[in-house]
Amino acid sequence: MKHFYILLLSLSIGFSWASTWTAQNSGTSNHLRSIHMLDANTGFIAGTGGTILKTTNGGSSWTSQTSGTSNTLRSIHML
Repeated sequence: MKHFYILLLSLSIGFSWASTWTAQNSGTSNHLRSIHMLDANTGFIAGTGGTILKTTNGGSSWTSQTSGTSNTLRSIHML
């Protein structure tokens, strides 16, 4: 019975955390593969067709960045 309560508590915490995500419009139909947020407002997304998008307002809007390639970008990281 103790394990049941731990499982129930874990699930309720997980579901409440997941509900804080909100869908945003990226402005592209390309498949997006990776995101890296530098802080709460600034972040980058990479995806198919050389897609790189940047946000400076926490994902409310995204601007296209030049990648110089049409290859799929599978990951993006900033230093």
